[in-house]
Amino acid sequence: NAGVTVISNDDRNENAYFYEIGYQHQLDSLFSIDASYKKVETFTSSVRDNSDDFVQSYDAYSLGIKVGQHQGYLSLYGKAGVSLIRSETQTWDGTSSTVLVDEDDTIKPYASIGASIASPYEQGLTFDVAVNYQMLANDQHSTSVSGGVNLAF
Repeated sequence: NAGVTVISNDDRNENAYFYEIGYQHQLDSLFSIDASYKKVETFTSSVRDNSDDFVQSYDAYSLGIKVGQHQGYLSLYGKAGVSLIRSETQTWDGTSSTVLVDEDDTIKPYASIGASIASPYEQGLTFDVAVNYQMLANDQHSTSVSGGVNLAF
């Protein structure tokens, strides 16, 4: 999957892009185990002098449960779990006139809802859209919209 997200840091927001790869192991017709890796980076790549902007990137290694309901070609799902997040945030410190870099490793929950449509032409191929919520370190969070292609084998 790939998409855009908004990262909230205190009362400031920055737009970011991400890509995600994952694996799902189907337990039964309703439940599956979901494992994924997500890379997120803000569009802003550097902090300017006397700016309220921030730069953030993080890697999220996630493990959770997916619950899905299938109706013909359409599937609706929800998933939730925990993520090990390795993040770096850069902000401008006006007092010292320097860029502050905060690196953090933390474990936080995530949740997602989405829908997928199976290809009528290629078995095992589905197209997916989702809304994702990820808690981050230091009371930050990320809300994202993603779209992608899934291949079952």
